[in-house]
Amino acid sequence: MLKYSSIYISKDVRLLSTSSFLMLLLLFSACKKKRITRNIDPNIPDLVRADTIKEDIKIVETDFEYFSSKAKIYFSNGQEEDKAKINIRIKKDSIIWLNMHKAGIEGIRAMITKDSIFIINRVKKEYDTYNFKALSEQYNFNLNYDLLQSIIIGDMPIKHYQKRNVLKNAQFYVIRQTDGIVSIDNYISLKKLRLEKLRVTEVNSQNTLDLSYSDFALIQEMFFPKKNQASLSYKRESNLINVNVEIQHDNIELTDEPLRFPFRVPNSYQKNSKG
Repeated sequence: MLKYSSIYISKDVRLLSTSSFLMLLLLFSACKKKRITRNIDPNIPDLVRADTIKEDIKIVETDFEYFSSKAKIYFSNGQEEDKAKINIRIKKDSIIWLNMHKAGIEGIRAMITKDSIFIINRVKKEYDTYNFKALSEQYNFNLNYDLLQSIIIGDMPIKHYQKRNVLKNAQFYVIRQTDGIVSIDNYISLKKLRLEKLRVTEVNSQNTLDLSYSDFALIQEMFFPKKNQASLSYKRESNLINVNVEIQHDNIELTDEPLRFPFRVPNSYQKNSKG
C-alpha cells in the first residue's frame, strides 16, 4: 500500500474498482491537523502582500439547486492509464450521485449524503458503505460532504480565510490557508473571480496535490469549469510517484427542476466492508 497524507492508495488502482473510486474521492479531499509553514507555487510571479489590497474580494460561488453533467474521466500513474465515462448529479447540500461506466457497461454507482458514502460495484456484484465520521477518524482528516461538493463544482473548498493571508498579482488573488499539517493556496482569477488552481502541500514530506480548473463556459451568467484536473506527487522509498486524474464535463446543467437519484442494492450483492 502507498501512503500520502494518511491516504492509502492501492497498487492495483482501476477506475472500475470500489477501492479506487473511494481513492478518487479522497484524492480530491486531503487535509490533516497541525500548524505548518507554507510553500507557495514559485511559478506565480509578482505577488504582493494583502496590506496593499484595498478592495473587497467577492469570490463567485456556484449558484444552483440541481447540477448534472456527463463527463469523461482519465487516470494515469506513470505505469498505467485508464478512462471511463461518468454521470454526475447533485442536489445542493444534500446528495451527490455518480454513475461510472465503460463501453456502455456500468461499473460503479455511488450516492453521497451529508453523513455517508454508498458504493455499488456491479462488476464484482458487491457494495460498500462508509461513514464520514469514521473515515475522518481513520484517515485523520476532516472528510465531509461539503468538501467533496465544493471540489466537484469548482468552489473554494474551505471558505474561511483572513485578508492578511491574501496575496495578489496581475492574474490572481492567492488565498493562503492552513488545515492541519498541510498548506493550501487558492488561486482566484481576477477576471472571473472563480477558483482556477488549488495547491495543497504536506509540510513533512513536501508531497503536493494540485487541482486546476479550466475551459470555463458561461452557464446561466456564471463561469463554470468544464475541465478539472488533479495531480498528486508523492515519494515512495526513493521514487517520485505522480498520479493524474482528469475530468472533462459535457452537457452541464444547473437547474431548479428536481433530478432523480436512482440507487438500489440488489439482494444478491454482498457487503464488502464494515463501513
